[in-house]
Amino acid sequence: MEGSALSLVDVRVDFSALRPDVLNAAVPADLRITVPELASVFTAAWMLTTTVLPLAVTEDPTTVAPTGAPRLELYVVNERPDTTGGDRILRTDQLLDLSAFGTTTKTHLYDLAIGVTTPLDLRPAEIETTVKSAMVRMAEDYGFTDADRAFELPPVSRTASA
Repeated sequence: MEGSALSLVDVRVDFSALRPDVLNAAVPADLRITVPELASVFTAAWMLTTTVLPLAVTEDPTTVAPTGAPRLELYVVNERPDTTGGDRILRTDQLLDLSAFGTTTKTHLYDLAIGVTTPLDLRPAEIETTVKSAMVRMAEDYGFTDADRAFELPPVSRTASA
């Protein structure tokens, strides 16, 4: 009998828990998550899901045959967008400081997402570069005009694609 495993890291930020005084107001600029901070979270989550969590199901994850191409998905989900109604409505740009990506051509920015198919045995520096490249691609997909200027990236690697 063959099995499979799915590793998932879910990071949730409740701004009202950080600062109760912002419960019914926009998140102050000093609390908004920046693009570099988001890249750090995605990089740490990537390393956790590919190197640590698989140890829960096998002693040596490198001996387990993959059932397909490894795929990692990076998401930013706003659980209180302006389309939901109710209390504490916030736009995604009120939660994240996305100014490093430039301006967006979109009038509404909801969830951000990108899937990355790549080998799981990347070194930490390769993971960081791949995450940043994926974030640039994600930002471009969501209409940001200067996403490619958000990070200084080395030339595109042939071992990973976003």
